[in-house]
Amino acid sequence: MALATDDDTLQFSFASDIVELVVLTRDEVFLQTMREAVGAARRLWHVLSAEKVSDLLVAGEVGIVVLDVATMSQAANVFVAQIKRQFPELVVVVAGSRDAELALAGLISAGTVYRFIHKPVSPGRARLFAEAAVRKYGEQRLRSVVPERHVPRRNYLGLGAAAVVLAVIGGMVWTLRGGSPQQSAALASVEAGGTSLHAALLSRAAAALAADRLTAPAGDNALELYLQASAQSPADPLARAGLADVRDRLLARAENALLAERLNEAEAAIETARWAGAESGRIAFLRAQLAKLKDQVRSAQAAARSRAAGKP
Repeated sequence: MALATDDDTLQFSFASDIVELVVLTRDEVFLQTMREAVGAARRLWHVLSAEKVSDLLVAGEVGIVVLDVATMSQAANVFVAQIKRQFPELVVVVAGSRDAELALAGLISAGTVYRFIHKPVSPGRARLFAEAAVRKYGEQRLRSVVPERHVPRRNYLGLGAAAVVLAVIGGMVWTLRGGSPQQSAALASVEAGGTSLHAALLSRAAAALAADRLTAPAGDNALELYLQASAQSPADPLARAGLADVRDRLLARAENALLAERLNEAEAAIETARWAGAESGRIAFLRAQLAKLKDQVRSAQAAARSRAAGKP
């Protein structure tokens, strides 16, 4: 086990925070690629066994773990589930073959594994993975102490309907306050009905999220339903957590499209994430990466045209 990078730090909103990564691998090429990807602004710890990963997690301030499946002596899905139970804010990235990805599909779709890296990986793609993981870790740290400040304003028909329902309930409550025992019983019934409506809305939102219906179809997608729930009860932690999960998954779609160099799809996904209210810093980062890839494509196309025309 050795400290692989120098003393520079990557600053978040916490001045003293240093991003620390643990990389479990016996693949020297992959290790070197990850070192180049994370640069000197992060501390990277290299270990050769899952036991050493656990030791570092218990002892330090590790925020990100990169696990090479080929190096693990136990099933990756079991190990990942164990460490995430103990360290829920840990960002887990797994590297390996497509077969390994299939074996971890459930954990990936659930977000337990934040990203899966197909080996071999280029330094450019590894850097994109590393930056995404660092940002994810920083956001989770901030989210644990800073409440979500606003919900983006959208013209949803569902939000209008929810507002009408709440207005009707509010009017009934105002009318029935301080009345007879019969009116008090009616008031209790109205309040219970509002709670039941909210719970049903959260249930529908969770079902849409589980089915990966993030922004479609209209009226039955996770973003719209969680926004409605948040409008009904802005302080509800379930509604806020659901919105955060939706936005994170939309950003993940954009990042995956970038990694696969599907530029049109990536551009559309970034815009969808921005429209859904995703964190502006990550949107700016993804747009910058998209612009770089577009420049590379244009340069490659220009070089191809020059070669076809017989120019040096």
